[in-house]
Amino acid sequence: MNPGTLRHLAVIEQQVTTLDGVGQRVSTWTEFTRVRCAIARTPGSELFASAARQGRTPTVFQMRYQDGLRRDMRIVFDERRFNIVDIVDSKGLRAMLDVAAVEEGPSP
Repeated sequence: MNPGTLRHLAVIEQQVTTLDGVGQRVSTWTEFTRVRCAIARTPGSELFASAARQGRTPTVFQMRYQDGLRRDMRIVFDERRFNIVDIVDSKGLRAMLDVAAVEEGPSP
């Protein structure tokens, strides 16, 4: 991949659980890392067809390999939040990742 295509800046967040002042568990999102990425809408697969039927926007973030990246994390881009649903190292070289994600719906 041409590094010039990685023109978007996104934040990858992980959820952490801490105790508040009265001892209650509180889950919050904290920054895991910031990445440069290319963004593509990729309809066609069963995963994306299912997400589209649910009214969620399927998106693939292409980025350099990120050690420790997991499916329970999310990507924040342009004030929008995307839940990671799949992480693929398509060439197996630990150089680039295709991270499939669906946009979160509005909070209740």
